[in-house]
Amino acid sequence: MKEPRKVTRTGNSLSVGLPKKIVDILNVKRSDVIECDVEEDRMILNKRGSGKVGWIPNG
Repeated sequence: MKEPRKVTRTGNSLSVGLPKKIVDILNVKRSDVIECDVEEDRMILNKRGSGKVGWIPNG
């Protein structure tokens, strides 16, 4: 699933909003901790403690 998102500024940081479909699939809630990693040219998000990896198969 590809869903373009715009990078915005939040204070001194850059932010990207999570699409509702991904929030629902990963059951992300406010204050959850999301771990970020980079492999080659991809950013990988993982909801800490869930074992769910933040990529969604095409479909």
